[in-house]
Amino acid sequence: MKKINKKEYFLLLIFFGLLMFTAAQSQTLNITLTWSANTYVPPGYQGRTLPVRGSVVEVAATVESSGTKPELLSYQWIVNGLVQETGSGIGKQAFNLKIPDKTSRDYLVKVEVGDKNGNFLGISSYMTIPIVNPEIVLTAGASPVSAESYSVLPEQETDFIAQPYFFNINRITDLSYKWNLGEQEAFLIDSITPNVLSLKVNQRTETASQTLFVSAENKSNPFQTAQTKAEIIFIPNQ
Repeated sequence: MKKINKKEYFLLLIFFGLLMFTAAQSQTLNITLTWSANTYVPPGYQGRTLPVRGSVVEVAATVESSGTKPELLSYQWIVNGLVQETGSGIGKQAFNLKIPDKTSRDYLVKVEVGDKNGNFLGISSYMTIPIVNPEIVLTAGASPVSAESYSVLPEQETDFIAQPYFFNINRITDLSYKWNLGEQEAFLIDSITPNVLSLKVNQRTETASQTLFVSAENKSNPFQTAQTKAEIIFIPNQ
């Protein structure tokens, strides 16, 4: 068996030392991704704000590593397998993802982290960002309206409210609303709350029903639309 000389022994020590250092780095570098969308939800909404076509999603990387300052690291963002040169670089822990107006796919995002000299330190797992459609939820006062039916009593004024979700807007007046009751367009009196339709039924002698339909469109982005409907049952006098 050939004996290892001092030079070879020294080189082996350096090699195994580098392996141990690399392994230690990979073990201490923990990368977590989180995201948030800038779409609209009604006050009091407890769920997650979801992105739609035309909205912006902010993705942030949290790096936990002993002896490493995250702001001094280099971040290379990868979206659906493609490196995003714009938005990548030293200290770029956050990345703004603009969702195109014409898309129907979810987005896969990950980030590769290195030191300022470009040496690889670690990579995150892919994170899925779901892309949804805007929604309109119809309520009567504070109660949700069933898509099947909602009963209205004679001489009773009912406020039907179209609550928008996940539009890329700042306020409800950034949407244009269209209301129809039966085959007739319902005109609104109050332009401050265009998502509210006040309906008062006169005295009736028999039960009748009509479909209440409402649609909403983002005034600055016609790709963002939503609609819903409910069957309104008019109750006769007792």
